Amino acid sequence: MEDMKWFIKKFGIIFVILLVMIVSTGIFYEKNARTSSAEEIWEM
Repeated sequence: MEDMKWFIKKFGIIFVILLVMIVSTGIFYEKNARTSSAEEIWEM
């Protein structure tokens, strides 16, 4: 049972980090898609 809790906690943290990264990237891309070219975004 302890191992399961630890696994869920670890997976939850990883999932949250991934979610934040995906959302941040999505917002960043949306903002820059209108103002700058795709080449500039790919360089970052």
